[in-house]
Amino acid sequence: MAEDKKTGRKFIRVDTRLEAFYKYVRLNKEETGKGSIVDLSGGGLRMVVDERIKEKTPIMIATNFTDGPIEIKGVIVSNDLVWYVEDYGKKPRWTAGVCFEKLTAQERSRIINFVHRLSADIREAKLKK
Repeated sequence: MAEDKKTGRKFIRVDTRLEAFYKYVRLNKEETGKGSIVDLSGGGLRMVVDERIKEKTPIMIATNFTDGPIEIKGVIVSNDLVWYVEDYGKKPRWTAGVCFEKLTAQERSRIINFVHRLSADIREAKLKK
């Protein structure tokens, strides 16, 4: 797959807001949480979570696409402390960058198709304005 010369990415990335549940292992104990996927591509995603998850941590993410639920395996590749205006004064939030790992052809196809549908919906909405 060819890389985008401007971004260096192999897949298009689209902004979204999807509720997600995740689990990972920390100190031999399974940890679970709830977050919000804020962007998605065929190679990974970025989600907002209530905790810092260390880089290189394997993670399982479950969410719902328009065609049904999906569970995706990945690894944390970045984490950044963020503050949103509506969160000011509350506990800190983190963005976790996740690179997908060991996707089947069917899983990657579902993700890419979902991203393309979202992208088309966004373009259509902009045209109607």
